Amino acid sequence: MDRLFWKNTKFELYHPLNEAELETIIAHRYKEVFWEGYPDLQVLYFDIRKRIASKAKKICVPDGILLLLGKSIDECRVLIIEFELADHPTNHIVSQLLQFKNAIENIISRKILIDAIVGEIAQNEKYRRTWNKQISNLPFYQGCTELFDRDIGIVLVADEVNE
Repeated sequence: MDRLFWKNTKFELYHPLNEAELETIIAHRYKEVFWEGYPDLQVLYFDIRKRIASKAKKICVPDGILLLLGKSIDECRVLIIEFELADHPTNHIVSQLLQFKNAIENIISRKILIDAIVGEIAQNEKYRRTWNKQISNLPFYQGCTELFDRDIGIVLVADEVNE
């Protein structure tokens, strides 16, 4: 199928030229991709590329981080985002996802990501308003720390589905 109609809008199938272009498209349209129709949930996307490492010192760099913010900290979630093109070898993709899993289990890596997110929230008025609207009783650093102490998801975003 080359086209899709939704809510009176026509969408044409488009294949990004490279992974960087896919990342740029998603970064500008993250709410449409990751959130639609959840009235009590807000989404904050961070284009943070920090080197994190497992306890075994295996280094990886996530493509982005998504905070799903509910009305309480118990309704919130952290997702590590990885962008891939479908033509990348499957073993490469699986290896990267495993590296992220191992790295986010490392408290030092979690602190690196928490500090980066708190810094971004502090500098971004829109993100501060969203955070305060959703979970106003929790300062950024304390809230992010609590979020990262929970189960962190990893989301793979690909340009198309392959085997």
